[in-house]
Amino acid sequence: MKQWIAFLALSILAGTAWADAACYPVGTTLTLRGIAVRETVGTSDGSDKSVSMLAMDPPLCVVDRRYSQDAQGRIAVPRVELVGPAPASGASLAVTGTLSTRNAPEYFLIPTAMWVTPPARHP
Repeated sequence: MKQWIAFLALSILAGTAWADAACYPVGTTLTLRGIAVRETVGTSDGSDKSVSMLAMDPPLCVVDRRYSQDAQGRIAVPRVELVGPAPASGASLAVTGTLSTRNAPEYFLIPTAMWVTPPARHP
């Protein structure tokens, strides 16, 4: 329940700027870009674990009618969990994989490829 409330709060804070953004249903293979972060999340047995997340700005628009209050089933997802080897925290990433979900509104990407993108240099 605590995860659902946190997810809902993040979704509300992320806004609903979907007019120009493509929205993807669960099961779509796509490439996401963002920054690797570590987060502690609660598990179903009440314990905590540290996971790798991809933080995205702007958030990813996901179509999932089970958890959305939007008429088209859209949800703004600011972070997805990365399943597999943990990248360095703070690294800029481009991750290609399949968008998946559990029985709760937590989204994750099982990468088939992951690139660390060097930071852009500004003159």
